[in-house]
Amino acid sequence: MNTTLSISIILAMRSATSPASADWGPTAIPRASLSAAGVSESAAEMPFFLTKIAVPLFLKQPFLDHENSEILLKRSSLEWLIVRPVMLTNGQVTKTYKIGETFPVGGSMKISRASVAAYIVKSLKE
Repeated sequence: MNTTLSISIILAMRSATSPASADWGPTAIPRASLSAAGVSESAAEMPFFLTKIAVPLFLKQPFLDHENSEILLKRSSLEWLIVRPVMLTNGQVTKTYKIGETFPVGGSMKISRASVAAYIVKSLKE
């Protein structure tokens, strides 16, 4: 990601931290937030290695950023969808994949970025 875009996103998220600015009003346009498995309430369902070793040592700030963006979205009056994929790959979109409210849903923990994108687009159209 280029530096200017990264800074713009960070500044926009920081400016939306008060309850008043987090409520953008009702809208018919749904929003999706791409987060990560293990963020927020899903952390309790994740493997020990991820929650006790990988996240605290290597992913602490990104996971805090994901959690803060989820909090802002949940506090808003927007229609929203939070997607928390597990291990992302660069594979092709697949015709079948598993979705669930909790982790694990069984099978492989890997999913392609293309499949996640297809799921988000399909969900927002429904």
